[in-house]
Amino acid sequence: MTGSSLDGNELVVSEEVLEGLQPHQALKRLTIREYNGVRSPSWLQAQLLSNLITLELENCTAWEDLSCIGQLPNLKNLYVKGKPAVKQVSHGLNQGKCFPSLEELLFGDMPEWEEWSWADGRQFCVTASLSSLEISQCAEPLWLPVKEFKELTSLAKLSIRSCPKLLSMARDGDNDILFPPSIDELVLFDCGNLGKLLPGCLHNLTSLTRLEIGDCRSKETLPETSLLHLKRLECLKIWKCGELRSKDELLQNEGNKQVEGSSVTELCIDDTALFKLSLLGRILPSVRALTISNFPGATMSDEEQLLRSLTALR
Repeated sequence: MTGSSLDGNELVVSEEVLEGLQPHQALKRLTIREYNGVRSPSWLQAQLLSNLITLELENCTAWEDLSCIGQLPNLKNLYVKGKPAVKQVSHGLNQGKCFPSLEELLFGDMPEWEEWSWADGRQFCVTASLSSLEISQCAEPLWLPVKEFKELTSLAKLSIRSCPKLLSMARDGDNDILFPPSIDELVLFDCGNLGKLLPGCLHNLTSLTRLEIGDCRSKETLPETSLLHLKRLECLKIWKCGELRSKDELLQNEGNKQVEGSSVTELCIDDTALFKLSLLGRILPSVRALTISNFPGATMSDEEQLLRSLTALR
């Protein structure tokens, strides 16, 4: 039974069924899928589910208000997927400190989501305990408070994918967006105007071991200074960034010398990136795993010597 086929009476029944479940107060994991109601069940609150650690809401197409979950005191993992009715996250979550114990947060397939606000317009509505944040498949213009991400001092993974109309709440020309230095994995794929802020937001990521940049068509350069500080970088993936004029500068300094102590062991690039990494063998002597996608076989002889220079390749 799908949401589009439900009449008013059936919606009421759906809400009454969920309301009648009344899970035990010791419940630690809760998954709600294909719920067609509009209202949240009255038992989904801190007083009744104080021991809840993991909550997954999936394909609850008409459920819009998420305010009931912000005060769950021990909630560590929140996964929200397939909620087309949600337009604003954190609306109603600003009564006290919300998500006091949250560590993993995932928002996916929310095509109508437009804004992530934070408490009283000043405080970011997620605590510093958050270690993983993933956002994907948001089709509408989406405002994210990326300047507040620096408050997430425990954040280790940040992934933003398939949000082509993402707006970063930064002023035009303001590229001074810093992510917390605790991040060790950063994935930015088709992420709207956040791609334009890319050089600036990499400066202080001294713990970064994995960097993936994809489908940033408007990005023309990635200055070498933006990656010089990434001493621990092990995996670098760049694809669908056809406007980049040169990727040689990624891992070279101004004197066109090899960056000492390169730690990159895995490199994944597409066909256009390969031609712009003509000095790959000298720049990345530590590469042990190389993946090239969409590589035109007819030009293989042109790059054969380059590939042979990767003596550490397995």
